[in-house]
Amino acid sequence: MILQLLRDYGYTITVDEAIEIYRSTAMCSTPDEIKTAIKTIISKNKEEFVMFDEIFEQVLAKQRNWLQELNNELVEINRGYIPHELTHPDMELLQANPSCPQPIGGIAVGAGTGLATITGLVDPESLLQFQSNYKQVFKKLMTEGVSAAADTIVNRYLTAFATNFQEIFKTKEKILDHVAQVLNQINPLVKRQVMGLLEEEVNRQLAEVISKNPKLKIQSLENLDFMLLQDTAEVRKRLYLLGKKLASQVKRKQVKGKHSIDMRKTIRANLQNGGVFLDLKLKKRRKERPRLIVLTDVSPSTVYATRLFLTVIEEIKTLFQNVQYFEFIGSCINVTSEYKDGSSINESIENALSKWSLVNSGKQSSNYQLALQQFLQDEHLKLTPSTIVIMLGDLRDWLGGWRNGKPLSLNSFVKIRDQSRLFFVLNPEFHSNWNTGDSIVSHIQNSGIQVQEVTTISQLEDSLKFILSAVS
Repeated sequence: MILQLLRDYGYTITVDEAIEIYRSTAMCSTPDEIKTAIKTIISKNKEEFVMFDEIFEQVLAKQRNWLQELNNELVEINRGYIPHELTHPDMELLQANPSCPQPIGGIAVGAGTGLATITGLVDPESLLQFQSNYKQVFKKLMTEGVSAAADTIVNRYLTAFATNFQEIFKTKEKILDHVAQVLNQINPLVKRQVMGLLEEEVNRQLAEVISKNPKLKIQSLENLDFMLLQDTAEVRKRLYLLGKKLASQVKRKQVKGKHSIDMRKTIRANLQNGGVFLDLKLKKRRKERPRLIVLTDVSPSTVYATRLFLTVIEEIKTLFQNVQYFEFIGSCINVTSEYKDGSSINESIENALSKWSLVNSGKQSSNYQLALQQFLQDEHLKLTPSTIVIMLGDLRDWLGGWRNGKPLSLNSFVKIRDQSRLFFVLNPEFHSNWNTGDSIVSHIQNSGIQVQEVTTISQLEDSLKFILSAVS
């Protein structure tokens, strides 16, 4: 998709701008006029204006039938916002709403934008025919916007009576799924714009409420969802202690291991005792420390878990003779030097993320096929039979290719598995969401690679204990 390609390079293209492109290109007679029209509409500053020509020549112009593809894409967007009896799939549903004779006005959605502004539904009660529960959420969404709707979800439906976090999370998912279904009935494009903002705002407000509510703090940090753990001194201390605890357990096992008697040294040491072995000399057990490679997904959906995970890794890295760090989304980079040079783990994480932004300008979508190919081709990669590889990622391969019903990235997963001592994937996504949409979890598990859910500190501790058993 042409517009999606431009978004991947960092351009912010709202639905309103897409419609403007549709209207403008309809009046253009040559490809150059179309190019100029698009550049003028989507460029927000001088840098984007200049960069567009290079992107167009290097990427867009090389797309076969790019004009036809762009036209098809724009027509689909416009169809969603200017319904026609013969083309709009939800026309009967929309016509049933008397308050919506000209539905879907089509503007960019902000946190304070009321849904009535977006959809053209002037009367808040008119939306209620699409649902039977959570009426206050829809009223707020219609009249006051995303922030007010999120406040209603959090304070009226989630935290008013509940003291159990699991109950809160299940209810939150139920409400958001219901809202998404209703918005999808109105228009899928509106749903896509609103739901991302709504879920983000609900998570933010819920985290604030939990941090201030004594009833909800009954739930220990170990069992709180990663998404609700704020970067506080209390959380950092807990992760620091977890890392120290895991490292100490491994070292104790190594010390307690049985040692065989060194007969030669024992005899020599006990000659003065007339051959009676009063002083036994033991052979020191020599065990080579394994190498560690850490592969972390730094996409917006998982970076919160990456930060927590790397904080623990910092405290157990002394168990390994060498640690290498890599970051990936749609590509992969080596950030080992950033972790060696940082004065603290927080500084190292920020330096590594800054390098990612510098090397990979613009937004990327997940592509495990390309990312792991680049990982395996890294000239500094030290992948040996003594290497333990830990990947933290949700295994959502949005742009990766497929062949014969299997993701092409599977070949790289198998190569890493075969060339390492242990390959383990920590998935910060709830198990109930695995193998939906673009998830490739089942394919990875079927290849013999273990995948473990890590949505809480407690689960992270259990997984790392298992991995570290290969060290002790």
